[in-house]
Amino acid sequence: MGEGGRKMRGIGIGLSDFKELITEKEVENSLREYQLEERLPEVQKWYNGYNFGGVRVYNPFSITNFLDRKRIMPYWVNTSSNSLINKVLREANSLIFDELSKLFQRETINKTIDIYSNFDELKNPEQIWYLLTNAGYLTPVEEVDFGKYSIKIPNEEVHYFFERDFISNFLGSIDGFDKALEYLLEGNLEEFSYELENIMLTNVSCFDFNSSSKESHYHVFILGMLLGLRRKYYVRSNRESRRGRYDLMIEPRDKSKEKNALIIELKVAENEEELVRVSEEALAQIESKKYDVELRDKGIENIILVGMSFYQRNFKVIGYKK
Repeated sequence: MGEGGRKMRGIGIGLSDFKELITEKEVENSLREYQLEERLPEVQKWYNGYNFGGVRVYNPFSITNFLDRKRIMPYWVNTSSNSLINKVLREANSLIFDELSKLFQRETINKTIDIYSNFDELKNPEQIWYLLTNAGYLTPVEEVDFGKYSIKIPNEEVHYFFERDFISNFLGSIDGFDKALEYLLEGNLEEFSYELENIMLTNVSCFDFNSSSKESHYHVFILGMLLGLRRKYYVRSNRESRRGRYDLMIEPRDKSKEKNALIIELKVAENEEELVRVSEEALAQIESKKYDVELRDKGIENIILVGMSFYQRNFKVIGYKK
């Protein structure tokens, strides 16, 4: 499905290269014909979620391939040309990434979609929302004002695109991230710090860390890293706890399989010499505010508390299992 020639039709999707879009009823009939009706919930989760003229529809390319292979996996996002999207994302700033991080957490955001944008003249980073919506990577939920739409990631297949392609393009190699997250979940903060240092020094192309970088700047960066955990963990950001608002919480979806939960507090130091003190301050805040009570109320006993401080591309990570 090429990038050029896709047009939005009202509150539509960027799948108009296809002659026919598949409705819910047609999918149910096809699954029944192939004796796969019990797979409907999986199919809905992975390939549904698009809005075309007010009707919920499926990506036909993915449905056809699923019926042929009988396997849930990303089909369309692995064949679509992502070169233009990647180009625009590489030129985007951290504010764009901040908005994307909300979408990664299955939230909606309100954006003006300029349907007259020219694909060959996308110079304003804000035009990325038109590009992503028109290309089918985001879908409108409703029109909140003239030309402004509430948009979201439509399904698991597109989440996969962001999780793998996006991370590998803008935050570093998938293998490096997987290794860093593995160490973090184990509570091996020394090895995690080593991997994080490599990531911050050699990648993070859309982040310009400097002395004026704010806490939210680093928060979005770390949250983007944690995107890869969402299938096995709930990743919560800036949620109210009993005595304040924690930065990041990682809670196992299946407590019988995943051992540890994590609470992460981030702060920015005024200079490199302050990193240790500020990370200790972040860790102390988790304790004093009792951010772990929410997890313990759910029967989670193994909780790793992590304090992180940043100054430009320097950082300090400390913590322990409570």
